Formats: sequence, structure tokens, C-alpha cells
Amino acid sequence: MSRYAGHLDLFTVGTDNRVYTAWWDAASDWGGWIPLGTLLCRPGSTVNVVCRYSDHLDLFTTASYERIMSAWWDQRTGWSSWFQVQGGVASTGATVTAIARYPFHLDLFTIGTDNRVYTAWWDERSGWHGWFSLNLLCRSDATVTVVSRFRDYLDLFTTASDGRIMSAWWDQQTGWSSWFQVQGGVASQGSPVTAIARYSNHLDLFTIGTDNKIYTAWWDESSGWHGWINLSNGVGQPGGQVAAVARYANQIDLFTVGSNGLVYTTWWNSATGWASGWYALGVT
Repeated sequence: MSRYAGHLDLFTVGTDNRVYTAWWDAASDWGGWIPLGTLLCRPGSTVNVVCRYSDHLDLFTTASYERIMSAWWDQRTGWSSWFQVQGGVASTGATVTAIARYPFHLDLFTIGTDNRVYTAWWDERSGWHGWFSLNLLCRSDATVTVVSRFRDYLDLFTTASDGRIMSAWWDQQTGWSSWFQVQGGVASQGSPVTAIARYSNHLDLFTIGTDNKIYTAWWDESSGWHGWINLSNGVGQPGGQVAAVARYANQIDLFTVGSNGLVYTTWWNSATGWASGWYALGVT
């Protein structure tokens, strides 16, 4: 996480299953790693972090017995203790996805022990609320990806129990939509759906298909949904992930691990379209 231009914060689960952090600052270089309390996480847990403003961090992870846990850091008070969020429990292998639609609000999403999508939320005015089901049966290790294209709107993407790529949305005026399959897409078992919004009226999705090829689909307010198409003959690992970054509105950079274990990248630019191939970064 980059809280401001001259600083980075890193988080992971160590080999002793405790949460660790390290940081870099332009003024002092690298610091850490240090453990964050005595919390014992589930092996393989992911630590997700949200920066609602430059002097505050919110962390979310899954502890032993699948408990959904949170802690925060504030410039004035330092690190809080860990606490369980509203008694929440995640399915084995599920992650906790968090997003801040505005500085004083958090929305959380995960897969519950019944393999359905659940959400909870926090607002500075009223505290924590939830969990409640969004009524989609998923794989136990599915990831719920969320994008907020503007303050009062959320887009969700995940994989159903049969691998179908599913989406739903929430709007302040109408509440939650029904789930729908995105353009007939199906993901490789264990592969999440990566989603980015390069601007408020456009979405780009990426995943690994059942044939292990790398696919994209996109939505634009002017023309609706398009895709899925294979990107430059790219092939990933079964269950792999495609990471995507939009450094500005007309540029996308993609990264994944190929079938040979090497890290690969490709890119799209509005002036030239997709690059002609994937390029190895030489890291195993």
C-alpha cells in the first residue's frame, strides 16, 4: 500500500503464521519486518489493507478457526489490537476483500462456511453491521473482487460453484441487483476474476480460463459487455491469477505466472492496442 508518494507499507503472513509488516520511506529507506501482535492466522491467509486517508490503515485477514479479523494503524495512536469482525467466519481458503467508497466507510466481502457470498460494513456514524448473505453459491476458495467506480456504487465479481464468472452490483438508490453470468465466462478452478475501472464508466476483467489461457472481457456504459477474448495467446497456470494495474486511463499493465513458472507481462495502450505477445521478466 502507498499511503503517499514517498512511502510504502507491506504486509504478509510469516512462516510462523503471524502477521508481519515492513515499510519503506524515502527519508529513511526500509524498516521491518515486525510482527503485528500475537494473532495466529490460517496457513495461506491473505492480509488485505485499505488506506482510507494518508495517516490510517485498516487490515483484514483470516485467523485460526477461519475467524475474520481486523486491526488498524493510526498515526496518532499506533497499532490497535486484533478483533473479530461481527463474529464473521470465512470458508477455508477464502479471502476477505475490503474497499473504502469514501474515507469514513468500509465494505467487506468474503465466502462464508456455507460457500455463499457475505458482506459486512462499517460506517463512522453507526459502527459495524452485517454479515448477511448475497445469495450466490461459490467455490469454497473463491475470491470476491469489488470495484467502486463512484461513491454510491459497487461492482462485484466472483466464481460460482461450477466456475461461472458472476457479477452483481449495489447502488445507493436501488440496493443489490441479482447475480448474472458475465458473457458466458468460466474460470479455471481457483482462478479469481481481476477487475479494474480505468474511469467511472468502464470496467476491464481478466482471468485464467478452463483451458488455462488468459482471457479478458470489458464493459463500457456506451456499448455494454464485450468478450471474452484470449490475450496475445497467453497461457497461465491452473488456478493462477492475472494482476492488472491502470497507471492512467489509457494504459493497462498485466502480470501473471506462465505455465513454465516464469513471470510474464503484457500491456494495452489506447494508441496501439494490446502488445503482440507476453514477455518473461526472468523471475521464477
